[in-house]
Amino acid sequence: MVLSKGQKQALDDLLPIAEIALEVDKSELPIRPRTHSLICAPSGSGKSYLMKALGDILDVPILHLNCSSWAPLGGKSEKTTWSSIVEFISAHSKGIIVLDEIDKITSTNTDWLGHIRLEIYDLLDGRIPKSIEIEEESSELW
Repeated sequence: MVLSKGQKQALDDLLPIAEIALEVDKSELPIRPRTHSLICAPSGSGKSYLMKALGDILDVPILHLNCSSWAPLGGKSEKTTWSSIVEFISAHSKGIIVLDEIDKITSTNTDWLGHIRLEIYDLLDGRIPKSIEIEEESSELW
């Protein structure tokens, strides 16, 4: 992959964080380290491309979610965004979840955006919403 100087620096900064997230057994630690990273840059600067490069280097799959098209639980859509997340996590022991266009979930107080924000908070906190049915008996993702 061809990376710009800025993307290369960002990748160098992200690699240790991603390696901790993917390789360290956090179950025995007294606290659970947060390994989420926020990458801010203008549209078209290659943030998604950078995540693909990170996934390729670490040899892990990537689930790319666009927050502006998030399908909330209880919505009219048959397939919710959470069903995609659970399928991805069930199919892969390790991976990267990219939340793109998170800035589109503004502070506007509509029911739809409020539900989406709560679901994103659950994802970031590693919590599985109560209405999701999964095979394993766990209320946490990581």
